[in-house]
Amino acid sequence: MHPYGLSNNWSRLETCMKKAITPLLSLASAFAFSQVSVVGRESTVSYSYLYGGGPFVWQDSVTDTYNDLVSSDSRHRTYSDHQTGSWASLTFDVSVGLVLDQAWSVTGSLSQAERMQWSSAIDTSSTASGDIPSSQIQSDNPGSLHTLYFDVNSPVRFSINGAVNSVSAGVLTNYVNIMQFDGFSWGHRFNTWFIGSGFGPFSGEGVLEPGQYRVTAQLGNRSFGNQVNSSDGHYDLKFSQTIQPSSIVVRRGRVDAGSVSNLATQDGSSLRVCKFFVPNNLVAPVEVEIIGTTLVMNPTQLTFTMLSRMAVSGSFAQQIDLYDYSTSSFSTSATRTDGTGTTYQRRYLDGAGTMSHFVGPNGEVRARYSVKQTGPSSASLFCHEVDNATWMIVP
Repeated sequence: MHPYGLSNNWSRLETCMKKAITPLLSLASAFAFSQVSVVGRESTVSYSYLYGGGPFVWQDSVTDTYNDLVSSDSRHRTYSDHQTGSWASLTFDVSVGLVLDQAWSVTGSLSQAERMQWSSAIDTSSTASGDIPSSQIQSDNPGSLHTLYFDVNSPVRFSINGAVNSVSAGVLTNYVNIMQFDGFSWGHRFNTWFIGSGFGPFSGEGVLEPGQYRVTAQLGNRSFGNQVNSSDGHYDLKFSQTIQPSSIVVRRGRVDAGSVSNLATQDGSSLRVCKFFVPNNLVAPVEVEIIGTTLVMNPTQLTFTMLSRMAVSGSFAQQIDLYDYSTSSFSTSATRTDGTGTTYQRRYLDGAGTMSHFVGPNGEVRARYSVKQTGPSSASLFCHEVDNATWMIVP
């Protein structure tokens, strides 16, 4: 035990980190990896105190900032003091104490992050007795603050879970959030401010499209007079595996520009396939199969995503299908059809039912897109462009 009522935070921090940091096996192949790259970090720990009696005052404010971009780091800070005295026959007996821990890690690599984790715990205590005592210590605004900046190059699914707990009254700055930069400001994609009173367990999931992001966690705590308070928090942020295409098969149409390599990332460089020979009016003039490989044979989630547009104006429909290896045919349920124009639009297609049916015995995954004219067009031999096509797979 701490001499002023504080327990050592390491056992509690260790418990949080065990929840948040479990070794994650890296699943990779020539065309499978994370599309998340960590590009910046800001970590701050701070605390301040004020205690004494009458004209005898001990006070200070301490802030340490660490911005080195490394794959893992931790901080441990402590402070304690006990003072007694008197002034004009009036006595005081005061003490303050603090233990602050912060730890974080990135699994995979900074350029191909698979997982981000953070954990922090803060204990504060203060005592005050006598005729003129004054005692307070706080680690707040920011207290324990950690931010990771990261870029998403192709769409990824994310899942986040954790908890933010506090028994310190008046601390309103404990939170975890994910934000996206739109070129002018940061907007929320996930935050914990609205879970109950703002404290407790949390979880969330979604899709992050290409762009700039940051995940921020902040924890605070404070004690006044005769108080012992504690707070702790952790998060575990995971990203789906991205499967890039390894080959394409053009069933109908002709390749006018680009190749399978143009489908790997969203970069403005496209695969263009144009209408060519059409055997009859019942089939789509453009039909292309996209093939990739994964090591995840039994995924919990599988989503195919494609960013595409028409190169000419007119009325067209685009259909996307996933291949079902259990029936050796393209699925009649994992399919979608949308109108498509000359502006790039991203479409998502989730696997339906048993996800392993969309993975072949050798780890192959396959999707198909086709394009039909549904009305007037500015060109009889129309062309269709795909800038990015990948699978998002969650083990």
